[in-house]
Amino acid sequence: MKSKLYLSMLWVLLGLLVLMGLKGLFAKRMDLAGSNVILITADSLRPDHLAPYGYKENTTPNLDKLAGDSTMFYYCFAQSSHPDAALAGIFTASVPSMHGVLGGKRVFKDGGENSAAGNSFQLLDLKPLGPGKKTLAEGLSEIGYTTAGFTSSGFSTKENGFSRGFNVFEDAACLWDSAKCVVGKADQWLSGSPKPPFFLWAQFTDLMDDFPAAKARHGLRPHIKQAFSSGDGADERAAVAARYDSKLAYLDGEIGRLLDRLKALGLYEGSLIVLAGVNGEELGEHGNYGNGTTVYNEQIHVPLIIKLPGNQYKKNIVETMVRQADVAPTILEVAGGAAMSGVFGVSLVADIQGIGADPMEVYSECRADGLDQAVLERKYKLIFHAKTGEKEFFNIEKDFREKKNTLKEKEMDADRLYKRIVERFH
Repeated sequence: MKSKLYLSMLWVLLGLLVLMGLKGLFAKRMDLAGSNVILITADSLRPDHLAPYGYKENTTPNLDKLAGDSTMFYYCFAQSSHPDAALAGIFTASVPSMHGVLGGKRVFKDGGENSAAGNSFQLLDLKPLGPGKKTLAEGLSEIGYTTAGFTSSGFSTKENGFSRGFNVFEDAACLWDSAKCVVGKADQWLSGSPKPPFFLWAQFTDLMDDFPAAKARHGLRPHIKQAFSSGDGADERAAVAARYDSKLAYLDGEIGRLLDRLKALGLYEGSLIVLAGVNGEELGEHGNYGNGTTVYNEQIHVPLIIKLPGNQYKKNIVETMVRQADVAPTILEVAGGAAMSGVFGVSLVADIQGIGADPMEVYSECRADGLDQAVLERKYKLIFHAKTGEKEFFNIEKDFREKKNTLKEKEMDADRLYKRIVERFH
């Protein structure tokens, strides 16, 4: 009896070893090292308002086309709801407590939280990305990539450490400006025939309509709870969602213009193109608007679309949970770079090939009014509010919008996830 048990265990072990060997073999067979890399990132990008993710409105026909040539990840989560901390996580494959960019607090000149027209703000306690963590751009530069970054964000600036590893980096010309400006700069650079292989990063802020360019085009949306004038705020939320869709359609058109330019230059087919949401955007689900204030799913659930060179694995869908911290390791593996050491993220190449491991640890942090931390697994999610010690627990398999706190009913599972937060962050 024992011999049969040992034999069964041996076969299982051999099977795992074979699978691990095949995983490495398949990754090598892709043989895509030296491909051009285009990384497109956008603040406040919600997957549930994108056509390829099943949104009922045709808001994003260009992203829909890109998704048709790509692998789509349905459950990707940002490591912070604050854009600067999330971007740092994308570039360093780390969570905020590892890379040190913890998010700044917005304080408007009237002393409040209202983003009314003309009420400019400053960011307090915003920490730059320090030299201790290697960035994606540095990793690609080390293996001979020509690198260029164009951003309209006031967070992802040279001053905040995001220019490291870039040969060309422009953060002032399009500051808080429209996608048209960013795409124009990228087009100008591409027209100069950069030496291949190249890495191009385009960062967009058009969905963050706290800022002048978005206000001018789409009008100012309400940004605080007091915007609800009556009842449950359904009419206000519908109006905000409609304005969000309007901005989204504009952004999609500009991203489409960039993709069309790549096609016209003969660069689309053979390039690795990654579209990654930086963070989500609350549209009234928990009584607020915007981002960088909570770790509820509407602020941290983001789209991730990866088009491999040659459109390999197109029309592919991955439903396992992944993290935006996995973006840099994935790009580096495809490009033939060295694996990043001491990081949180892992390459998703195996997941694209259908042989990835599940589940992954998913963590997110937010520093707004105190520190909020979240740990997610496929079925459950725990949020810990460090300032008050309060916990919230959700069955996100049934309640993805986190309407019912089931902490009392699921104390054992909540304790198990809380221990993982303690192990990761404390």
